Amino acid sequence: MDKVRTADLQKVILNIFKAVDRVCKNNDIRYYAIGGTCLGAVRHKGFIPWDDDLDIAMPRKDYERFISVAENELPDNLRLYGVNNTRHYENMFIKVHDINTTFIQIDFFSHIDRYAGVFVDIMPLDGLPANKVLRNINFAYSWILGRLNINRRFGVKFYHKGISLLIWSIIDIYMRKKPCNYFYEKREALLKKYDFDNSFYSCYGWDFNAKRILFPSSDFKNHINFPFEDYCMRCPVGYDHFLTTMFGDYMKFPPKEEQKPAHEAFIDLNKSYRYYQEHGIPQTER
Repeated sequence: MDKVRTADLQKVILNIFKAVDRVCKNNDIRYYAIGGTCLGAVRHKGFIPWDDDLDIAMPRKDYERFISVAENELPDNLRLYGVNNTRHYENMFIKVHDINTTFIQIDFFSHIDRYAGVFVDIMPLDGLPANKVLRNINFAYSWILGRLNINRRFGVKFYHKGISLLIWSIIDIYMRKKPCNYFYEKREALLKKYDFDNSFYSCYGWDFNAKRILFPSSDFKNHINFPFEDYCMRCPVGYDHFLTTMFGDYMKFPPKEEQKPAHEAFIDLNKSYRYYQEHGIPQTER
């Protein structure tokens, strides 16, 4: 990030978002800013100054509708990026990335198929059981399936060491017998079990810490527009409760040492990631 100004990166991200926004509006697809993007809209009327990504979420039916129309309606330089076209992909959501740029997280330097362009994250919103015990079972099962999915896709040595590696290596004897997408599909089916619009609770189902970010679906029953840079951002109508759940006193700035981008990455705004797939990342960046 030291060779690319955050402001320049944010301009590229904003252009991707504008294209996504047009697709959504043309197809009556609901979306809402979440996380730091929602916080940025409310507190900064744009990006958090040090932020390096943009996150929006859609109720599952809208998310699936977006996927079905996006490839045909997005500009030629933008593509969907996710589990269906990348083996080494850890997320339960898609990205829309600019194929004429490069954004490669350092964790994935050794996985060429994981190279991608500057992106916008698009997450699905699902419901949860009303019963607390059933919710906790849901969270636990989702965590297990999520861990199995990542281990199956990357191999147990990628994220584990010591006693953890020994335990997961034993479990891997079972995992290797399953197709690559097996645990992903099982976890996705679990997340989709409860319809967002008919559930009292929702969460970041794709997150390993989903239990920590529990909020009523009514926070997202509608949207409210906030200025966002030179554009407009749809935030959940219950943004105050939602942001308080996530950040506490969200209008208070974090300590200076925490004001830094979320990703450690090699970024090139002028060259496609495909170039680096062919020629490799410069040694000075490793």
